[in-house]
Amino acid sequence: MHPTRSLHALFIALVSLGVLAAVLLSGCQPSLTITPTRTPEMVATPLPVHCDPITVSTSGGQTVLTLSDGSLIYLAENTEIEITPAGYCPGNEEHNLLLKQGHVAVNSLLPEGKWIVITSPNGYIARVGKIGMVTFDHISNLFTLACTNGTCTLGTKADTLATLDCGESAYLDTYGNFNGPFNVDPATLVQFGDWLQPQCAPAKTSTPKPVTATPTPTGTPTRDIGATATAYCSSFNRQFPLTPCPH
Repeated sequence: MHPTRSLHALFIALVSLGVLAAVLLSGCQPSLTITPTRTPEMVATPLPVHCDPITVSTSGGQTVLTLSDGSLIYLAENTEIEITPAGYCPGNEEHNLLLKQGHVAVNSLLPEGKWIVITSPNGYIARVGKIGMVTFDHISNLFTLACTNGTCTLGTKADTLATLDCGESAYLDTYGNFNGPFNVDPATLVQFGDWLQPQCAPAKTSTPKPVTATPTPTGTPTRDIGATATAYCSSFNRQFPLTPCPH
């Protein structure tokens, strides 16, 4: 009787142990939760645009800036500007200069209808279509424009600018009063070279020329254009040996 009872107890113990092991194993299984992965959205972030103007100042002599389109900006000694060239900022199709003090002479190669725009610290505006010189005296606050080739404009507001033709100059005083136009004084331009002198067609005159006994030469004299250009470039290169002769 005792062996049978012992086997029965052993069987019960083994079954109980198996059940206990199964429970323990099921409790130790790590729970795995699968979270669906979301594809990140691609957001186009515009690149930062830097349109801060470039500051240029001269204290040791004249300086020449050659811009990307070939336009030339000449700065006299003791001149300070801030320049924003065409194309430097999105949508900017003109060269813009803030003239803080001194003299700048410009030779524009921008397309027809585009300007080199020069402003004074108090917001007065001078625009040069081809060639001209602009001066700002920071002591007297006179803002002067000399137009020596093409058309220029001058004024206090962009929608009320006065037009200056080739060979004319004018200035705005500290109160914005327009004075001019006057004939350009060639003596004020000599510091930059002969290229800045007025390049205008001679003015028509109603005064008849005196009749002389000089015989009329036969044939039409031919102007030596090559010699004129050579002399012009030689004069320019003597003053600006590192700068190509402008045309």
